[in-house]
Amino acid sequence: MAADRGPRRETRREEYFIGVSASEIDRLRTQHEAWRPETELLWREARFDSLTSIVDLGCGPGFTSIDLARTVADSGEVCAVDKAGGYLEYLADEARSQSIANITVLNADAVQPGAIPGRFDGAFCRWFLAFLVEDLDVVLQNVHACLRPGGRFAAMEYFTLQSVTCSPPSTAFDAHTRAWIDFYARHGGDTTIGTSLPHRLVAAGFKIRSLKCVGGMADPRHRWWEWWGRLIRDFGPKFVESGLLASGEWDQLQRDWAALSKQPLAFIYTPILLQVIAERA
Repeated sequence: MAADRGPRRETRREEYFIGVSASEIDRLRTQHEAWRPETELLWREARFDSLTSIVDLGCGPGFTSIDLARTVADSGEVCAVDKAGGYLEYLADEARSQSIANITVLNADAVQPGAIPGRFDGAFCRWFLAFLVEDLDVVLQNVHACLRPGGRFAAMEYFTLQSVTCSPPSTAFDAHTRAWIDFYARHGGDTTIGTSLPHRLVAAGFKIRSLKCVGGMADPRHRWWEWWGRLIRDFGPKFVESGLLASGEWDQLQRDWAALSKQPLAFIYTPILLQVIAERA
């Protein structure tokens, strides 16, 4: 790979509704590490290591983009796409600091026709399509158009968030789950996007090659426990402020989570995520 070829940036600024901040970047890093094994298995099943060009849709601060840059075949390229310019700036800086030269960053909104120029061997997204429900068919058509014939699209999206609960039971924990679902809905999102995604992919011209779900039980020692605990800490106060969670529920949730974290028999059940591999005909 050419040593002097660094990340390139196109300017187009729109913000991520959750916000772009150092704290959110750190939370997304925790989330990436929590689901990294499942993500990398999906890439292996999609044979991404044999591809030479992959577009990472809704890349955020680029944790998946950096891993994909190390996954693609020799001389392969990754195009990291997001509409939040702050995240792309972070990714470009990280790529330079780690001497990763095969990432291109593109500031674009995937709902706009022709937003993803070029033809790629593969495309990937995770927790991206759930934010784009109203424009989902347009986005899938854009993904289809940016892939070469036979190009592979691997997506990892919510099948359901209603599965999230805990043992021993906590009404405050369940109230937080409902708040998270409502938070998505309030911003035009859908935490059951995976229930319709396979059929929408077929309608967009894809062939489904693989479908499976991941997620499940996690005790206080599990990486998913740390991930969900970070969501509670970071979003609990925001949910109270926005009226999605009562202040009393938030106070009780903090007490319940601290107690649960000390109980070896306690566990949570995570969101169920759909992993789909599709192919452009």
